[in-house]
Amino acid sequence: MTYFLGRDVGVILNTESNAYGLDVSAAGAVTAASPGSAVSQRGNKTSIFSTSGMADVTSIDLGIGSMDEDINYMGQRTALKAEIKKETTVNLTLKKKDNKFDAIYAHPARWGVSGSAIANGMSQPTAEFGYRLFIQLKDTKEVFVVRNAAFSGHTVTLNPDSTQEETLEFKSMVQPHIMASGGASQMGNTTDAGGRQGF
Repeated sequence: MTYFLGRDVGVILNTESNAYGLDVSAAGAVTAASPGSAVSQRGNKTSIFSTSGMADVTSIDLGIGSMDEDINYMGQRTALKAEIKKETTVNLTLKKKDNKFDAIYAHPARWGVSGSAIANGMSQPTAEFGYRLFIQLKDTKEVFVVRNAAFSGHTVTLNPDSTQEETLEFKSMVQPHIMASGGASQMGNTTDAGGRQGF
């Protein structure tokens, strides 16, 4: 895993839907809405991380890997490592200010939006499945894009000085995309179906 401090990166979190994001009420009710006040719909944010990015991010763990299948051939000592799919994990730690991520994880709205409703995770994934994270490195030369990520974990930490932090874990099996910083025209692109690039 690669570890970044929050001050070294910018992070934008969207749903994969280009029409609906997520709203969270004061009572903790989660609904699909446009553009979405808790998590915005894909393409609604600009590429300017200072205004569109998540606030109070303290650290990021970025894990980039792949799942391989071992295939053994008779007479060969070394097994073939056939790549099956990518496996990218992102752990975001941020200062806890409200209950929106508690509500999204517990609702559950862990799989984003499907059409005009919250996805239930019980149907075959489509291009709208999950969340999209844009991670801009400090030198602003490139943006690492994690696509179709499931919200797979949420923890809250209470420190002795009464400062609360929460950690959001996202996991994607889709090949990540790296684009030049400021590529606003690419930020709303839909994930292709199938193949090495698809979901």
